[in-house]
Amino acid sequence: MLKASRDEKASGMLPTGEETRVRFFWEVPATLGADTLYFTDRQGLTYAFDVKSVR
Repeated sequence: MLKASRDEKASGMLPTGEETRVRFFWEVPATLGADTLYFTDRQGLTYAFDVKSVR
């Protein structure tokens, strides 16, 4: 997890009710040939991201 506006790792605990913005990153081997990244949150919502352009 990275901070939303800087390439610094985000860590720590937030007080109850507080919100923050972060970015997730994954290193994917160039030979993998992935087209879509799926991310499912704790509530069961699934998000799909097109990753074809990041090769």
